[in-house]
Amino acid sequence: MAVDLWIASMVVGLIALLASFSSIGPLVRQELDAQLASNPDLASIDRETIIRIASYAVVAVNLLGVALRVFLVVKLAAGRRWARTILTVLGVLSVVGAVLNVRSGTAVDAAVGVLQALLVAAAIVYMFSEGAKTYFSPTPRR
Repeated sequence: MAVDLWIASMVVGLIALLASFSSIGPLVRQELDAQLASNPDLASIDRETIIRIASYAVVAVNLLGVALRVFLVVKLAAGRRWARTILTVLGVLSVVGAVLNVRSGTAVDAAVGVLQALLVAAAIVYMFSEGAKTYFSPTPRR
């Protein structure tokens, strides 16, 4: 069940990333304009190239994060305790981050963040449930 919840949280995150991709450019453009206003020496840079690079960088970093979580979930499904530990740490950080970001953004962003946080919290609970404890218990060496 924990694996399914982790997968669901990643799917929700990817959908949110794809949905927010169109808003990344305007956010970068706004920040770039603020930087240009405070530093006239930057006026010669190609704004569109910077915006495109920043947008792709945001997507690339998010996809790397998803790839890491997929790897960890696969190892979790294989019964690796170290994967459970790392996913627990990442999950707690994710839940805390979602709680802190509820007020910064749109209502849809907040709802998606809360949904992801609930999925991750439930996954963490299931990773330490009674059945999971026996699943992750070390097997005697032969």
